[in-house]
Amino acid sequence: MNSRLNQPVFWRFLTVWVGLIGLTLIALVGGLRQEAKGQVEPTKPLPKVYFGSQACASAGCHEKGQVANPPLLCRGDEYDRFKAHDRHGNAYKALIGELGLSMLKRLKLGEPQKAKACLACHSVNIEKEAIQHETFQIAEGVGCVVCHGAHEKWVGAHSLVLSRASFRVLSRDKKENEFGMTDLWDPAKRTALCASCHIGNHADGKFVTHEMYAAGHPILPGFEVATFSEQMPRHWQLMREKVPGVQKIQGYLGHEWEESQLLLVGSAVALRESMRLLAKQAEYASLKGEMLDWALLDCFSCHHDLQLPSWRQEQVRLGKPGRVPPKNWPMTLAEVAGEWVQIKDAVGPLKRDLFEATLSRPFGDTLKVTQAASRLATWADRVAMDLASKPLNTTTGPKLGEHLLKLGLSQPVDFDSARQAGWALTLYRNEERALIGVKRPQWDSLLMETNNRLALQLPFGRATNPSERNKEILAKQYAFEPLAFLRWMQNAPNAWKD
Repeated sequence: MNSRLNQPVFWRFLTVWVGLIGLTLIALVGGLRQEAKGQVEPTKPLPKVYFGSQACASAGCHEKGQVANPPLLCRGDEYDRFKAHDRHGNAYKALIGELGLSMLKRLKLGEPQKAKACLACHSVNIEKEAIQHETFQIAEGVGCVVCHGAHEKWVGAHSLVLSRASFRVLSRDKKENEFGMTDLWDPAKRTALCASCHIGNHADGKFVTHEMYAAGHPILPGFEVATFSEQMPRHWQLMREKVPGVQKIQGYLGHEWEESQLLLVGSAVALRESMRLLAKQAEYASLKGEMLDWALLDCFSCHHDLQLPSWRQEQVRLGKPGRVPPKNWPMTLAEVAGEWVQIKDAVGPLKRDLFEATLSRPFGDTLKVTQAASRLATWADRVAMDLASKPLNTTTGPKLGEHLLKLGLSQPVDFDSARQAGWALTLYRNEERALIGVKRPQWDSLLMETNNRLALQLPFGRATNPSERNKEILAKQYAFEPLAFLRWMQNAPNAWKD
């Protein structure tokens, strides 16, 4: 045995064998570490830095139409437009106005700059670990940083001459995940961001409660992201509005139905976010043994005049009379979106489940509402993701009008649901006119009348006092009769077919 151990061949074999085992173990352990790293060690979050909108102007890019080489991807006057027109800049002013201050007092929320429940939408709540840049001003309201991303890395990379050219060719995912620049070109992400305030978001602490309404907060109207963006008014350009050189840089293929795509995707996301908010608030109420917050339900089921005779006596709705249903408007366009991508499965039963859960007892069975709303949110998310992967083009875009007209000529459940159809038809018609120049004089005339009947024009620009316009909208909402409106729409069938 000893003589065999002394043989050089044996020792060489043993050395190689042990070495191979060692290398295998090293590779195995390394692979496991890499796998574990991918699962348990997520990418370190980027540090939050809150800056003021003036920072976007002082860099010489977004004020007074600056020109650069290579060309800017935008007009360079976004800050001018924001200052002059964008109503987001009035958000904090509303909080410190007469009504805002009286609400803070009634709700015992303290000073406006410390009222987190209000700042979440009227400005921004800054996290303790975040950096506050010297340019930041809470009084600016909903400024650039709120929507575009509170991260310094993308600000420098996209604005500096030395890094701008290399930054612009990065994928949108890379810009967002590695630099912190919110991908607002993604219709689903943009809608979710807007909806966090215009609908609500439990995780972000954004929710207009019934107590806030009782204290005087204006009612949140039905939300349609493409229309709200257009009427804000926009401080950015649509891809079709950009100069050819910029279109080439950004890979624009031409004749994309960008706004109609946002309309469809946005409708599904709006339903998803509405249902997520409802599910979370219902879950919270269930754990606390409380009722649903009434702000989640259809306000005008209770807040309406008692008249005899009334169209309400003719309308057939699920549930017992006197029970308050969930808001219907988020489902209006989302059902059209589901049909567009042929995802029809289960949406009818899902809606019925939600209404039955809400109407089965006064102010809803919170546990069943949680479950039903969650299932409907999952369906809406599926529709949104499918729509986002199938942009409208010259072949599919023109066909959308038929689906929207069918919705417009069906009986609306309420004023907000009718506005969803009216906004959709108006937006589609404007894009159709811009892209393919189809003439529909009767459509255009009827849409003008629809605009008047449904108050489709939102308060426009910073200088507008919204109170008078909101009173006008509210008066039309109280006077709205779904059956009468449907009869008016259907009495002009030939005009809608021109």
